[in-house]
Amino acid sequence: MIPKTTASVAATLKGNGYATSWFGKNHNTPDWESSVAGPFDRWPTGMGFEYFYGFIGGETHQYYSLYVKDGKLVYHFNWFDETRTVITSSEPVPAGNSTVRFDFAYDGGSGELGKGGTGTLFINGKKVGEAHIEKTVPGRFGIDTFGIGMDTGSPVSNTYKPPFAFTGTIHEVRVELK
Repeated sequence: MIPKTTASVAATLKGNGYATSWFGKNHNTPDWESSVAGPFDRWPTGMGFEYFYGFIGGETHQYYSLYVKDGKLVYHFNWFDETRTVITSSEPVPAGNSTVRFDFAYDGGSGELGKGGTGTLFINGKKVGEAHIEKTVPGRFGIDTFGIGMDTGSPVSNTYKPPFAFTGTIHEVRVELK
């Protein structure tokens, strides 16, 4: 959080005759001040920017996460806080080395954006959970979206608090696009 006694970039630029705008994610607004009811003094426009187009709380409303909670594998997809899909494994992740996997079978064809699909969880090659995801983001997530072993940004799910660090050892992460 930027202290109120510190000049913002916007104030410095405006003091030198520049126009200011903020586009994109904003992690400078504390969670307790991020509702549409305000207060707005820590929002970009409250920090001196003339225009703001983006997300308060960074990527908090469009995100996905694969994590272990209470011993079970969980996939959580958050579509702008409007639709959430949670897939929880039917059995716990066994102690020791395990291979976990999430597969996504897209409903749309080539060039069709924002369609849904089926998400499937696997533990050591065995299918342990599946659900249909109604729709996807028809673009890309921001740069804040690929933390491994912990969630250092805004939480995807309200069932944990960041950094929610994994306490085991991650030997490999593989992403395959098909």
